[in-house]
Order: sequence, then C-alpha cells, then structure tokens
Amino acid sequence: MITRTSAKVSDLRDPDRSRFPAQPEGTGRQRKSLSIANNSHWGLRSLRLGDYLIVVLLLLITVGWIAFGVSPSTVGSVADVQVSGKQVVQIKLDHEDYYTISGVLGPVLIAVDGSGVRILDARCPDKLCVRTGAINRAGEWIACVPNGLIIRIEGDTGVDAISPGAAMPRDAR
Repeated sequence: MITRTSAKVSDLRDPDRSRFPAQPEGTGRQRKSLSIANNSHWGLRSLRLGDYLIVVLLLLITVGWIAFGVSPSTVGSVADVQVSGKQVVQIKLDHEDYYTISGVLGPVLIAVDGSGVRILDARCPDKLCVRTGAINRAGEWIACVPNGLIIRIEGDTGVDAISPGAAMPRDAR
C-alpha cells in the first residue's frame, strides 16, 4: 500500500527533517530542544546562598582532610632491615651513611641521608625497590622481594581507628 505525504522533496533530503516527519499545518506541535546549553536556567545565576555554602563547606572539608588526615604518622628515627624474616641491622636515620646488605640474590646498597633511607642498587630483575625512593615516616616500608629484603621505618604511627585494640599499650596486647 502506498501512502501519500504532504512532505516536500527538499524536506526529505534534509537529515533533520527525515527523522521528524512534517506535521500538518495548524496542529501546534513543534519540536523542542533537549540541549542543556539552550536552557538559561542551568547557569550559575540559579544557585542560591545555601548551594554556595555547601560548596564552600565541601572544599574546606577536602582541604582539611588533605592537610591533616592523609599523613598522620610521624617521622621515624630507626629503620629496621630484615633479610628472609630475620633482622639484620637497625639503622639510625639521624646521620648520612651507606650500607651493603647481603640479600638472597646478592648485595643490596642502602643509603641513609636527610630525606630518609633508600635502596640505591640491588640485584633484582625489575628494580622496583630502587624506584620506590626514600622513606622516612613511621610505618613506611620498602621490599625487595627477590632478595628477601624488607626495610621498615619504626616509630609511633598514631592510633588506627579501624583496627581493634590499636589504642591499647603494646604490653597489654
């Protein structure tokens, strides 16, 4: 069955009009724009005082969390070096020095300086321990897994709100 339409040939060639067939004259139905950019009520003028206060409050909370909450641990004073689970040496971080520790695969060169303790060279294949960089805060650690070496900064890390019993003294545990 063939149906005749009142659309012109030029309307059918236009890609926008082909999706929206021509409406008979006088129906009053028109295409509405769905674009947010065309609507003026989406601008900043529609924000009220309460909206601005919420944005400012969220910014202050974020800045406070970054400044005080991200790094609550203190700078450590001793680095504990372990190879295969056994403590090899404790290094004081108050002076500059170099240490060579025998790992499972070979020697590991450790440097202590003003920025903390770091591994300068190791005989591991991927050198992730070297790329870790310097550590100086209590609770931080560097591991050279192929060499079985772990360097951990000792010190007070503060109270952990997640783990139960974190606020208890060490001898009470």
